[in-house]
Amino acid sequence: MWSKEPSTVSSTLNNLVKARKNSARLGLDPVVIPQGPWEVNDNVGMQIAIEILIQSQGKGKNATGYQQFDSIRKIRSSYANAMHGSAVGAIDTKLKTNRGVSFGFVAGPNESVLFEMFMLGLRKRMGKVTCQNLGISFEVLSKLLEFYNEELASEDITKERFREVIVCWCIKR
Repeated sequence: MWSKEPSTVSSTLNNLVKARKNSARLGLDPVVIPQGPWEVNDNVGMQIAIEILIQSQGKGKNATGYQQFDSIRKIRSSYANAMHGSAVGAIDTKLKTNRGVSFGFVAGPNESVLFEMFMLGLRKRMGKVTCQNLGISFEVLSKLLEFYNEELASEDITKERFREVIVCWCIKR
């Protein structure tokens, strides 16, 4: 069994055990949900999941020991884009509403329920590191303003540079 949360797996298993006991009390055979055998080919995206996990172990921009979810999720997007552009993806089933809005059913290994849950779990467990732009100190800002004031007061400043300084000052404000 699998799920985003370990507690969901545990709860599901406990509920199935209770249901099996209730069936036994009633003299009924338990409901059997086939758990396999799985097909030999990979139609649920396990290979893509492994590729994503391997990529996540590479050096990232903000974290040295791994890449972030927002970087490695692009592998899935690349496979989806390739699938949609392929001969198989071009014949996806479409539905159209009475208002003309189209909806398509997509197929492919990275669209399986198992792969969706893998990606949700991955995003939840990996977290996100964001490095915001840091503000400049008051001293540096004062020096910059002083520099720009001197430049604007100069008789040698071109019209284009004057406009550029004013526009940049207004945008940054």
